[in-house]
Amino acid sequence: MAEAPSSVVLFCATARGLRFLETLHRLLPPTQPLVVFSFLETPDEPPFLESISSFCSLHSNIEFHNSRRPAQSSIWENTKVKLMFCVGWRYMLPKSFYDIAENGTYVFHDSLLPKYRGFAPTVWALLNGEKEVGVTLFRIAEAVDSGEMVGQERVKVEERDTIGTMVGKLTEAYLALLEKSLEGLMTGTTKLQEQNHRDATYTTKRVPEVDNLLNWEWERERLVRTVRGLTKPYQGAYCYVGGYKKGQNIQGRRTRLVVWEVEECDKGERYTGFTPGRVVGWSKESKGVRVVTGDGL
Repeated sequence: MAEAPSSVVLFCATARGLRFLETLHRLLPPTQPLVVFSFLETPDEPPFLESISSFCSLHSNIEFHNSRRPAQSSIWENTKVKLMFCVGWRYMLPKSFYDIAENGTYVFHDSLLPKYRGFAPTVWALLNGEKEVGVTLFRIAEAVDSGEMVGQERVKVEERDTIGTMVGKLTEAYLALLEKSLEGLMTGTTKLQEQNHRDATYTTKRVPEVDNLLNWEWERERLVRTVRGLTKPYQGAYCYVGGYKKGQNIQGRRTRLVVWEVEECDKGERYTGFTPGRVVGWSKESKGVRVVTGDGL
């Protein structure tokens, strides 16, 4: 009896994970077994589990599992693995597990490694005013985002890009990198490149309740980058309005305001006497308010 072919395994989440799954399935031979793991989305993010599960149910060569802990699954007792991919996966995979893949386990990361290793790299890159970001495909390693690289795709940041537009651009970069790399990874002929660890930089996990609060004492450019870097599909930057009436501080009556969009107002006015955050005008065209920032603009 012929031995069953080794499986390709995908750990994925979000709409990007679904796009990746669809492309991976299209590129693989029709008889190639594919095992997919995903998990339930959190209440504050767009749903994705049902779409991923539904796609898998349409194809007889895909085996789907809803689990955050794939290493604990019993399927590995009878499943040989050729290759593993991680796309939007949020949970640690132990080395003893990811080493079972014959040709390795590979991760897609939203930066041009070794820069921006860690959490929310694209958000941090936009907040820092980077003009170019990208995607790196690398072999998983014990140290965070430190593995040998398969390849990279560079993506330009345009002046009016937001985190929303960049998610779309980077998703296309994922798919382009997959198409370029899959054959070599399947055959085990890919030549990997070591990262220059001396050039590595790192990012911390973001805490939206703390990190997304706007400070109107910041200069205008920083405020614009912050709003655009945190807008949909993320939680958004926010501030508080109200809390002051007739000379009295009434902090308990402040209203939280999420700022989804922002435009730099160029009316040639520069304030030398002002309070940062003060509303100084109203735009009928954009139906928004003009606010003075920390640099008087």
